Amino acid sequence: MMRFLMKRLLWFIPTLGLISLLAFVISVFAPGDPLRDTQYATEANAQNSDNATYQLRRKNLGLDLPVFYFTLETLADCDTLYRIADADQRNMLYRMGRKIGNAQQTMEWFHAYLQTDTLINAVSTAEFPYNRPAFKNNLIAIKGLIYQISRTSSLEKRAIRADSINTLLRTSPGLLPVADSWRKSEAMLDIALEHNTWWKQWIPVLRFHGLNNQYHLWLWGNGSNRHGILSGDFGVSYRDGQPVSAHIASKIKWTLLIMSMGLTLACLLAYYGGLFSSSNPSHLFSKSINTLSYAFWALPLFFIANLSLLLFANPDMLDWLPGSGLRNASTFDPHWPLLRRIAHYIPHLILPVCVYALSAFGFLYRQFRSALQAEMRKDYILAGRARGLTEKQLLRHHALRNSLIPMITLLGQYLPLLVSGSVLLETIFSIPGMGLEIYESTISKDYPMIVALFTLFGFFTMLGYLLADIGIAFVDPRIRYFNQVKKDA
Repeated sequence: MMRFLMKRLLWFIPTLGLISLLAFVISVFAPGDPLRDTQYATEANAQNSDNATYQLRRKNLGLDLPVFYFTLETLADCDTLYRIADADQRNMLYRMGRKIGNAQQTMEWFHAYLQTDTLINAVSTAEFPYNRPAFKNNLIAIKGLIYQISRTSSLEKRAIRADSINTLLRTSPGLLPVADSWRKSEAMLDIALEHNTWWKQWIPVLRFHGLNNQYHLWLWGNGSNRHGILSGDFGVSYRDGQPVSAHIASKIKWTLLIMSMGLTLACLLAYYGGLFSSSNPSHLFSKSINTLSYAFWALPLFFIANLSLLLFANPDMLDWLPGSGLRNASTFDPHWPLLRRIAHYIPHLILPVCVYALSAFGFLYRQFRSALQAEMRKDYILAGRARGLTEKQLLRHHALRNSLIPMITLLGQYLPLLVSGSVLLETIFSIPGMGLEIYESTISKDYPMIVALFTLFGFFTMLGYLLADIGIAFVDPRIRYFNQVKKDA
């Protein structure tokens, strides 16, 4: 048994590695800019026009590093595209590099263009002759066209916008340095396109970047302000700038508590209900359980949750239990003794736990009862009847253990579904757990939180399968997960 567990735990390592890689891909290719999407960076965003400030913030987040340990590129691609902060400019430079076919010429032209962009943005309209309305309009138009052309890889659109820029530069006094820099960059582009080596885009190149890359930083950290996900550091939330790990630590306890209590209650109801209905199939209580199990199996969780609120947390019906939250904010005191706090939480947990249990009960009960009835029709049960064993003895001492094997297997597969069901449950009951956190993170596009929850739920899924295997081994001693050494005859 221990050997089997060690093998499964060793298999967890590559599986977790794959999950972390998928989570990292989501975080890298998610839309948006983390420097501008974080609400806590509002003051710094006002300074993002300062390129030095912006580049410093990118460096602190590790966004100026290559994405992975290696990249598969072509001879035409520039090997330092990851240093370009603007995603649209990166895409333009990637496509233009394929057309030019010479990475060095592509970067030389791009740096010449950046010089033009710096010069035009440094022009001030506060002094004569720049404060004339006509000049201001021309300057705004030139800046807009240069911005657009820096994100355009279509040669036809570039030509149209370049002609407009040339016309505006000829009719705008005082922009001679800008005009000279612009003509220089355009001349470099014309030469590069005229002597292009486009065929290089079909020659693959594998470029290695070593350990200094975003994925390695994401996994292991940098030893100072970043500790990596292997140490529980998933970065900071886009919504409030607080560490993602702190969010998870404060909320996962409620999800695990409700899920474990609900699942335990569902298993107990399914177990004893299945035993009773199999022992007394014609009893009125057995028929009632069968009918209810069909109903709870067919009804979705959100319907059961809303129905429970309508019946038991409604002043117009039965106002017995609170309908939302985990505490009464007006009366709860966090300095209360532990037992008093637990007593305050219990009424708020009754409805969520019962809804969780009832939504799982239908599935678990039907599976367990079917497995139990299938076992009772097998030959060894008939042999037991022939030997004079009672139905109760056959059921409890022979069929029960074998019928639990598919039950435990299904339970391990059902655990991830229960985790995903917490999203609806906690949203409906306003429970500050991981389900509600998933909903709010998705709505606000808080990708660091989404990635952390993706990794965490992947771990829960593997844990469910492992617990199912362990449970089967305990239930059925005939199962052996390791090779036994054959003894000499």
